[in-house]
Amino acid sequence: MSTYATDDNKKISPAEWIEFLENINFDEKIHKILAMDTDGGKKSYLVWWSGRDIEDSTWIPIPHFIKKFGEEEEEKIKVFKS
Repeated sequence: MSTYATDDNKKISPAEWIEFLENINFDEKIHKILAMDTDGGKKSYLVWWSGRDIEDSTWIPIPHFIKKFGEEEEEKIKVFKS
């Protein structure tokens, strides 16, 4: 069974991870997408949030990223991919 880690490194189950993602403050602006990773076929972006230290960057699964940001952050995705 996969486990995930929250910002405070607490290990949680996949169901708890989904709940955690749904409660992230997505009102924050994205400074930059730092990386993309594939874990078990699921892709995630490592997001550096504006006004926060780089150490506070968060892995966001791409479906959640697209659902919350959509085309709003399309330019940052293009910059990351180039």
